[in-house]
Amino acid sequence: MELGSIYTQSENQAGKRGRDLHADVEVPAWALGHPEGVDVDVPEVLPCDGQQVRRACLHGLDLTVHLPEQFPDGAALRMRGEGEASAGPNGDLYLHMKIDRTQKKMPRVADQTTASGPSGNLTVVAVLVSLSVAAAVVYAVAG
Repeated sequence: MELGSIYTQSENQAGKRGRDLHADVEVPAWALGHPEGVDVDVPEVLPCDGQQVRRACLHGLDLTVHLPEQFPDGAALRMRGEGEASAGPNGDLYLHMKIDRTQKKMPRVADQTTASGPSGNLTVVAVLVSLSVAAAVVYAVAG
């Protein structure tokens, strides 16, 4: 049995590696340490070496990032394989994080849906109460 080299590419990685891409992303301060993370919108096409380059969207256009509470402003996250798409291995995407310290509280979220029940139409409103307690309050109003 012959061992492979760590310095050469294997047969399944024979193509040229995609370039690493960089994107500036702003996240609210309340997202630091949040157990569900926060979704960040990263464009599908990013500038690289004077060109517009399509990135590999392995996890879609929106990426969910989980940041620790003490994450420093201006630091970068490396998203392996989310850089330039390539016939070989994809490049990496570096998200340069700007922390918006003015947004300290998670915004309240209201979602309304209408459902039919035995007494006619019901309007259901779910409101996320707080950041630390993910409890939903549900009100049913006969329509």
